[in-house]
Amino acid sequence: MDASVRFDTEIVGALPVIAHYLGRLGLGAVINEVVPWEGGVPLGTVAEIMIANRPSLGALKPATDGRVIPASE
Repeated sequence: MDASVRFDTEIVGALPVIAHYLGRLGLGAVINEVVPWEGGVPLGTVAEIMIANRPSLGALKPATDGRVIPASE
């Protein structure tokens, strides 16, 4: 009998972990409660999106002419 198991993997990065952690902290709810905001999207949601997106920005570096290029170049 063949005991090998075939499966596919996909690299998803840190976003699922960060989103779960922010949800456990309740950061968005606190921001929504404390900070007055009249925008169409709750400010807590905006803050969580900005925080979750920050690690992906670390992979970029500014070029000397103002362009943004991957840090690996």
